[in-house]
Amino acid sequence: MALRFSLSTWSRREKNVLFIFRLAYFGTSAISLKTGLKLISKQANQPQSKERQSKDVLCDLLMMDRQHILPDAYTYASVLQQCIDAKAVAEGKRLHAHMVQSGFDPDVYLATKLVVMYSRYGFLLDARQLFDKMLERNSVSWSSLVVGYAQHGQGEEALVFFNEMRREGMRQDEYSFSSVLKGCAGLGILEQGKQVHQCMIKSGHESNIVIGSALVDMYVKCGSVEDARNVFDNMSQRDVVLWTSIIAGHAQNKRGNDCLELFKQMLCTDVKPNHFTFGGVLMACSSLEALEQGKQIHGWLVKSGLLVNVVLGNVLTDMYCKCDSVKDARQVFDEMPQKTEVSWNALIAGYAQQGHENEALRFFDQMQQTNMKADKITFISLLKACAGLANKKGGEKVHASVIKNGLESQEVTECALIDMYAKCGSLDDARFIFDEISSYNMVSGNTMITAYAQSDLGEEALEVFHQMQQAGMKSDLYTFASLLQACAGIADLDLGKQIHSHIVKIGLELDVAFENSLINMYAKSGSIEDARQVFEEMPERSVVSWTSIIIGYGKHGLGREAIQIFERMQQTGMKMDHVTFLAVLFACSHAGLVDEGWQYFHSMSREHCIAPRAEHYGCMIDLLGRAGLLDEAYDFIMKIPIEPNAEMWGALLGACINHANTKLGKLVAERLFELDPQKAANYVALSNIYAAVSEWEEVKKIRNLMKDRGVIKEQGRSWIIVDKKLHEFCVKRHIVPTNGRDSCTMS
Repeated sequence: MALRFSLSTWSRREKNVLFIFRLAYFGTSAISLKTGLKLISKQANQPQSKERQSKDVLCDLLMMDRQHILPDAYTYASVLQQCIDAKAVAEGKRLHAHMVQSGFDPDVYLATKLVVMYSRYGFLLDARQLFDKMLERNSVSWSSLVVGYAQHGQGEEALVFFNEMRREGMRQDEYSFSSVLKGCAGLGILEQGKQVHQCMIKSGHESNIVIGSALVDMYVKCGSVEDARNVFDNMSQRDVVLWTSIIAGHAQNKRGNDCLELFKQMLCTDVKPNHFTFGGVLMACSSLEALEQGKQIHGWLVKSGLLVNVVLGNVLTDMYCKCDSVKDARQVFDEMPQKTEVSWNALIAGYAQQGHENEALRFFDQMQQTNMKADKITFISLLKACAGLANKKGGEKVHASVIKNGLESQEVTECALIDMYAKCGSLDDARFIFDEISSYNMVSGNTMITAYAQSDLGEEALEVFHQMQQAGMKSDLYTFASLLQACAGIADLDLGKQIHSHIVKIGLELDVAFENSLINMYAKSGSIEDARQVFEEMPERSVVSWTSIIIGYGKHGLGREAIQIFERMQQTGMKMDHVTFLAVLFACSHAGLVDEGWQYFHSMSREHCIAPRAEHYGCMIDLLGRAGLLDEAYDFIMKIPIEPNAEMWGALLGACINHANTKLGKLVAERLFELDPQKAANYVALSNIYAAVSEWEEVKKIRNLMKDRGVIKEQGRSWIIVDKKLHEFCVKRHIVPTNGRDSCTMS
């Protein structure tokens, strides 16, 4: 035989086993084979690891072989079960080889055990080859392969094998049903899952609690929450697995309120939630930004002693971050007895998402001092932080780390890099990353289109879209929403309407986010009537929907209409945010509604508990300045509780230009020169104030000051569309034609 063991290396216990076999077959006492095997079993049950047990029992078998004693099916089955229980696949394979070499032909029971071992531990090709050679098969043989395929991510094969099993007339059990449902869930194939459900009903398994849990899991993962709820409601028995499946399923499908309601119902039963249940509930709190409910769950976790679970600690950290309570998230993190890469990633992502970009970068430095290894999730969060800070230098360092870790070719990191460079004002670098991608895909194309659209480079965004079409890539709602943003940037109403019509024609189901993009496009392209029509026809509206139409009316100088929409929004009970108030203040500013502006400004903090931000103060300064109340605007800017920024002083300077207030304009300009000495617009604005009152010497001084400080005025750029062609103009500069579009020069 090829399999040999050295007696000198055997343990005392192994020698005892040999002694037992010698007694059984060559000794003076009449010990039967069965008695000998019982003694082997007793030896195997001595305290030691299961893996060690399986190796020892295999040694026993090999000693029998050396004594020319042929094991029977019972012996092989006993040893094989030891290998299966101990996850000792290598020993199991050697045992299988022993059968083949010794010419032993396994019966259906033993062959099935081999199929179970191979399929359970992922050796699916071996399992299938053995299965195909079996002359006789039973339901366990079939079920083992179905379970194996499903457990190892081969849902399609599991489904195919399940259907073959049905055609062969084999009886399906709870394991085959639950496994094939798991395969359907992994593939997201709802119709096939429903067919399996029908088979279960016909075979009388629909009340089985194990299968019921698998059914609920399949339906929620395929997005059919209603079907999952029907299964749940019809179950006569409910255990913690079933409750957790329905609760987590609602959370995963953004049904946060229903998830919390189900959790309340569970608490009224005898079934106690486990850490998986709490994980689903915390996920719902995250999606709802329900901080108070999240804190209650945190309290329960502390009382129940479950918080030592690292997974729950990670979910809790994520919940606090998404509820904008990063301080609480940090406290949970610091108190976790054990931390993983996921723990660090959760907090870094939280800092980046909630605008604490510097903290995210500092926290990454701390992570590097531990043994934790950064992964793509870490780098994506760091790139987001650098994008939020417009920190190109920091972004380049992260980019270098991405390359060092071999992650630069992954789709998500490519898109994060494009986004980072674009938001840092380096669109050339963003485009370089995009062009270097080996195979374009919809996600990277959408990211590049969005980058151009957010920079008001609509023509370039459309060029990328045409490039995607030529490459045969599909487009989704996100693609078209980004194109609408590009159309809004260049005020191309006709193209925006074409995109809208195309979406309707191909039958894509519009969501709230896309309809918000439509409102924004129509409003910015000069058709407030179309924007209002889209708004009125929306089946449901978000706070962004209301805010978008208010901004639209404000940009068109229709302050009264904007206020009407704002008041209507209040009547619906929709919760407003700081952007909504910024929109209505903007509308009041552009319509000269000073009293109304003051009213809404004060109601922010008094009635809605929203603290004014720098943008709100800036809007009030602009409102007072446009109304000619320059002294009042100056008094306001000097009394606000935060340090006035360049945008606030810039709004006041613009008002000084409009109302020819040279004295105050000079004072404000000096402040701006201190805050932002390289911004050409500030110098030009002061120059225009002097020019308006014919103080040409002062105009000359301002221009000389710009030269001395190396300040260069960005050249003006505009465009018109004639005969469906974009004609671009730029002062004293030639624009290179792109995509066959005409361009003109104005000197």
